[in-house]
Amino acid sequence: MSALWLYIIGLVCGILLHYTSAQLSSEIRCDHLWEENNVSRICYQFHLQSFLSWNEAKMSCQTQGGDLLSITNLEEEKYISKKLENADIMLWIGLNQIDRLSGWQWSDGSALGFLNWKDLPPFYRERKHCGTFYAGRENKWQSSRCESKLPYVCKKCLASRHHLLYENWKFYPTQCEPNWIPYNRRCAKLQKKELSWSEASAACRSDGGKLWSVRSLADVEFLLNHLDQQDIREAWIGMSSKRKAPVMFQWSDGSAVTFTSWQRHEPNTDIADSDLCVSAQRADGNWKVRPCREKLFSVCQKPGLSRNMTADESCEENWVRHGDYCYGTNSNNESFSLAANVSTYPLAFITNRFEQAFINSLISSKIIPGEPYFWIGLNDFINSGEYKWRLYGIKKWKVSYTNWGNQEPRYNGGCVVLSTGPNLGHWEVKDCEIFLARSLCKKPLRNEIEIDTKPHKGIMSQECVAPWETKPGLQHCYKVFHHEKLMRKRTWREAEDLCQDFGADLVSLSNFQEKQFVEELLSTMYSGNETRKFWTGLNKQNPSTDSWEWSDGSPVVSSFLNNLYPENVSGNCAAYRTDMRLVPLNCNTQEEWICKIPKELPWVFFQGHNYYFSLINMNFDVAKFMCDMTGSAVTSILTEAEQAFIHKKVKQMSKENQRLWIGLKRESDGSLRWEDGSSVEYTNWKTQPQSNMTSSTAMRDGYCVYMESDSGLWDFVNCQSPYPTICKTNVLFKIEEPYVPMDNDQEYGICPEDWLHYGKKCFFVNQDAAMNWYMASNFCREHGGRLATISNEIEHAFIVMQLFGEKRSFWIGLQQKDYALWENGNVQTYNNWISTQHIH
Repeated sequence: MSALWLYIIGLVCGILLHYTSAQLSSEIRCDHLWEENNVSRICYQFHLQSFLSWNEAKMSCQTQGGDLLSITNLEEEKYISKKLENADIMLWIGLNQIDRLSGWQWSDGSALGFLNWKDLPPFYRERKHCGTFYAGRENKWQSSRCESKLPYVCKKCLASRHHLLYENWKFYPTQCEPNWIPYNRRCAKLQKKELSWSEASAACRSDGGKLWSVRSLADVEFLLNHLDQQDIREAWIGMSSKRKAPVMFQWSDGSAVTFTSWQRHEPNTDIADSDLCVSAQRADGNWKVRPCREKLFSVCQKPGLSRNMTADESCEENWVRHGDYCYGTNSNNESFSLAANVSTYPLAFITNRFEQAFINSLISSKIIPGEPYFWIGLNDFINSGEYKWRLYGIKKWKVSYTNWGNQEPRYNGGCVVLSTGPNLGHWEVKDCEIFLARSLCKKPLRNEIEIDTKPHKGIMSQECVAPWETKPGLQHCYKVFHHEKLMRKRTWREAEDLCQDFGADLVSLSNFQEKQFVEELLSTMYSGNETRKFWTGLNKQNPSTDSWEWSDGSPVVSSFLNNLYPENVSGNCAAYRTDMRLVPLNCNTQEEWICKIPKELPWVFFQGHNYYFSLINMNFDVAKFMCDMTGSAVTSILTEAEQAFIHKKVKQMSKENQRLWIGLKRESDGSLRWEDGSSVEYTNWKTQPQSNMTSSTAMRDGYCVYMESDSGLWDFVNCQSPYPTICKTNVLFKIEEPYVPMDNDQEYGICPEDWLHYGKKCFFVNQDAAMNWYMASNFCREHGGRLATISNEIEHAFIVMQLFGEKRSFWIGLQQKDYALWENGNVQTYNNWISTQHIH
């Protein structure tokens, strides 16, 4: 089920709850397996003795016509709390942020405008992406790892939800006053003056309007395009909440929130202000919670005047307009070859989620019984192994978006249809010559088709820093993480998290050349006879879709799972085998993996130092720990040249309007000093710190320093805020180096099985049992070695990588005899003591 269809279901259900419950037939009741709320006419099913993962629980609910529980208002929460008042149990609800391209959402598509967190979800490191309800004494929400086994609650509406709101997308010619932009019977105006939310709301009212309300995905698209055209990165909209326990957002006119579109890690209500306000971001149109006192641009709205013309005068009769295109359907069932080559108009190409939602609403109004499919222009007619938009001689139209159905694309060499019915809008592969369907056509208002020829942002180099690999023409670098260099294999989620710690993702194959390179990379390292598997980013875990997708958001353009090779038919994550086949596996299986990162790795050299730009959100203490673990520190900025260099890189690598940690702190005497011990010789403050801001004030209030990606300016913020960070060191770290057999192997020997090779040493991590230092020393001697010595920063970083994610401590070969000698008798020339640890 696509995210678009889920939204429609959730919205309609919400409308029925508020407005039409009295109109429902009294004969429609919950069946005997469900409990009915007689007021809201919603059915619930409580599974308190079953223990499933979040995905398993969701599937259990969906097979019965429902979904995991969504809690959309205080009344519903009270009802659920009353039902579970004696349970004292933690159970799954539909809250999640599994979709990497959006924030927290309900799995049934309901709006997330009501929140009742016990503790705010962690926005870094812990990766708890699924929501739970703590029934009994607390009756509040928490986040947990989706793999955990918990009880769960299902929910379904009694009313039919198979209804699409084409009205939201329909084009209405609208007339507005000067300086206002027409939009389907509304007028919009951007206030290009930075105001607080309340000031912005008052300014809109004085102009006869109110702050912008977003009621549908169509409104999100308009707002995104409007901000983009005006080159505005962020603006206030009309949503706010004046309470935090629980949070209840509403629009500035007092109306209820029936649709939400949160940004990643949002809504983050961990804000000191009692009032919470919401802004829209230009990057993707999604929303972010801000302190209401912040100064931003804003968008106003007021009713427009309908013009005296037919709704779609700019398009031919029976065609409808969306944006700068007209859309229509034909009434004939024909093969793809006829539809593509004989038809008067080109088959449609679909470029984003907004256009897909519009098309869903369009074709739902034109469905004829027995004709459930429409051809679109996507095909692999020439059997190249890659699906492309091929329209009127345009050979290689870029595929930027896909919306495949379950197990699609099933094979290469086919042509693509849109389905109707329960799988509305999903794409399926059919035979180009035999299968018959109607056609969905698309033509521009002007008689030309614009092709996006803009260069891809962020490609600065054709080379990769070792040990990452690439070849000319590819836009990314690749690395195979194999067990010979790792302490253990990882689950899919663990592997994805480790890739992200490098600023990378699990590998995606966005075109045939990329697929060919990855296969060549594996074939040069391993024999096809070896039974090894490597995680890729292909997965089917997103609750808002039934289709396979890449974890980095790349479109799926090939039938990677043709014939499925069903080693595990329930597997929702895909791995490459050494015979060059992608296979679906259980996501909790532990395998090796492949990472992919844009060219120009985050470790960047400048004037004797190397910088690592981590794009993972974390609080300042975690940022310090992450940098410390790689032998670096949160960056210092000592000169104007260094500031200019870092600012340039930040603008290239980070999102718009992003904040990143830098390592400035206050000493006990109130002076400023960098985390790496450098003195403060250069500053670039947004607002000069108050001279009376003493160290005790800074420590008590927990303020740390960040850099703005757009301006490069610095300012203080709460240290618990989740931001990316910049590390700095004078050593270039190569965490894992591939082992290449050398001519002098006979002199130095090779490592025993299960030991890790690095440099001229072999390492073994004993995880079997905890023991004291002397027992550990004897254990190593019995196996022909000694407790590890660590000779330098690079060796230390290699060992840290092997222990990543471990909660326990591990002995090394130092003991308290002034710590001057290692167990093997070597003099200690390198150490990495915690600042308070090495005390004699």
